[in-house]
Amino acid sequence: MKRIINILLIIVLCFPFFVYANNQLKDGWHLLKCQNNSKNCWAYYKNGVEKKRVSKIIYIHGGWPGTPDNSIDSLKAMKKNGYYGLTTDVHFTKDHVPVLLHDDYINDSARNSDYSKITGSRVYLHDLTLNELNSKYVFPIDHDGNYLEKYKTNKITTYEDAIKYCHDYGMTMEVEIKEASESDIDILLNITKKYNMNGGIKWTSFHGSHIKWLNSKTTGELIQYFGPNMTDDEARDFYQNHIKDNRNTMIVGSSDGSYVVPIETSDIKDYPANKYDVSVIPQAKIEVENNINLTYGENKVLNYNYAGDSNINCASSDNNNLPCQIDTTRKLITINPKNIGDIKLTLNTKQTTNYSASKDIVINIKVNKFKPIVQMNDVNYQYTGIKKGNKASVTLTNNETYNSSINYYYFNNNECKGEKLSEEPINAGNYSVIATINEFGNYEHATSNCAKITIDKIEAQLDVNNDITIENKETTINYQYNGDGQIICENTDNHFDCSIDETNKIIKVSSKDNQNGLIKIKSINSTNYKEVENNINVTVHVNTISINSNFIVICLIIIVLITLIIVIIKMK
Repeated sequence: MKRIINILLIIVLCFPFFVYANNQLKDGWHLLKCQNNSKNCWAYYKNGVEKKRVSKIIYIHGGWPGTPDNSIDSLKAMKKNGYYGLTTDVHFTKDHVPVLLHDDYINDSARNSDYSKITGSRVYLHDLTLNELNSKYVFPIDHDGNYLEKYKTNKITTYEDAIKYCHDYGMTMEVEIKEASESDIDILLNITKKYNMNGGIKWTSFHGSHIKWLNSKTTGELIQYFGPNMTDDEARDFYQNHIKDNRNTMIVGSSDGSYVVPIETSDIKDYPANKYDVSVIPQAKIEVENNINLTYGENKVLNYNYAGDSNINCASSDNNNLPCQIDTTRKLITINPKNIGDIKLTLNTKQTTNYSASKDIVINIKVNKFKPIVQMNDVNYQYTGIKKGNKASVTLTNNETYNSSINYYYFNNNECKGEKLSEEPINAGNYSVIATINEFGNYEHATSNCAKITIDKIEAQLDVNNDITIENKETTINYQYNGDGQIICENTDNHFDCSIDETNKIIKVSSKDNQNGLIKIKSINSTNYKEVENNINVTVHVNTISINSNFIVICLIIIVLITLIIVIIKMK
C-alpha cells in the first residue's frame, strides 16, 4: 500500500513536466496542419515552443471592427477587448516616413480631404510626403471598405505613433515589411529601438533580403514567407545560412506555387483558437505583355493569362486618352489610344476567399507621332505667264483630313538641290519642287518626294508681208510679233541692207545693187517662245524711162549752149 501511495505521489509531482514536454516542439522541422490538408507547410523553431500557444493578436491588416484600418483607434479597441497586438504592414512615404497600410496605394483606405471618393488612377504612398498625405487625404475606412463618419478626420498612422502606443500600453505588433531599402529598414529599427521594443516585435516579409538584414540588426522573432515551389531543402538552406542561432524563426510556403500565411489567433471571426492555423492562399496572377510601343492611329489587342477568381481591376493613367477595355471572356485587352503620349495601365485584383490580391501589373504604353505621307506628282505644261500652283496631297491616319498650310520649295533644276527659288516659277524651263508640313498635334513633320516641273515654250506668231517691192532703192514694211525674243533680219544673198525698229515694229530694207533677192526675218533669245522665222521675197523696181529723158534734156541743153557759144565767137 505504501508503495502504491509513493508511486501515485511521484506521478502527481511529475505530471506537469510530462505536460510541458508534450506541449513542446523539439528543435527541428515540423509539418504544420494547414487549412487545406492537401498542402504541406514547414516551420522551424530553434528553441522549442508550446504546441498550443494562444497568441491573442489580430490579423487582417490591423483593423478592429468598426474602427479605421491600421489606426490608433483600432489599437485602443484591441486593448480594450483583451488583445495585445496587431499584424500590420509598413510602407514608406516619399520622404521615407514609415506608415501603416496594407497596400502601397491609398485609394481603398482613404478619401479626399473633402471626404469624396478618390477616383482615377492609383495614388501611391511613395509619390507623396507625409505632409501631403495629411493635407490632402483622410483615412476613415474600415477593413471591409466602409466609410466611418465618426472617424472622418482620421489621418494615416505612422509607425512611430503605433510603436509608441504599443510601448505605453504593453502591446506589440507583427510587422510585415513590403518594398523597402536597407536604409528604410534601418529607419524602422531606429524608431523601434527608441521605444525599447527591439525584442518585442515580430518581423515578417516575403523578401529574403529583408529577413537577412533584420537578422543582422535585431533580436525579434522572424517569419520568412516563401512563394512558388519552395522545397524543404530551400527552406532549410535559408535557415541554416542566413538566420542566427537561438532565434525562433518560421519559414513557410507551399510546394504548388502558392504561398501560405501563418495566423495566430484567439476566438475572433472565422479563426479557431488554441492551435496554429496556416491558411493556404494562392496569389492571383496576371500575365501580359507589359511594354507596348505604338504609332498614333495604331491599336493592339493583348492576350493575357489569369489565375484567380475575382474581377480584374484596370486603372489608366490617362483615362480620356486610353480607357481600359478588357474582354474577360476571351481574355483580351484592347489598346486603342486616342492621342500620343506615355500611358500606364495598371491591372490588379483584390483578395478573395480563395486567392490573395495580385501584384500590380503595369502595362507601359508609348504612343508615338504618326508621320504623314506627303505626295507630289511630276507636271508638264506649256508656258502661260501665270502660276499653275502644283499642289501636294497629304495622307493622315484615322480618316483625318489635313487642313493646315503646306510649305513649297522650288529649285532651278530637276533634282531639288541647290539654292531655292524665291517663288513658284512661271517661265519655261526645267524645275523641281518639294512640299513640307510642320509638326502638329499627333503628327510629325513630313517632307514630300521631289517632283519635276517642266514648262515648255509655246509657238510665237510673227506676221509680215512675204513679198515686197523696193522703189527708188529702199522701202519699209510693218510686222507683228507676240513673243519675248529679239527680231533680227538676215540678208541671205547680200543684195540688201535691212534693219529692225522693234519699238515701232518696222523693217527697213534698201537695195545694194538693184538685184532682186530674199531676206529672212526671225526671232532669237526667246525665254518662253519657240523661235520663228519668215522669208520675204524682195523685188527691186528701177525707173529707167525717167532717167533717160532727163539725160537727153540735159544733153540737149548742153548742145544748145555750146552752139550759141560757137555762133557768138564766129560773129566776132
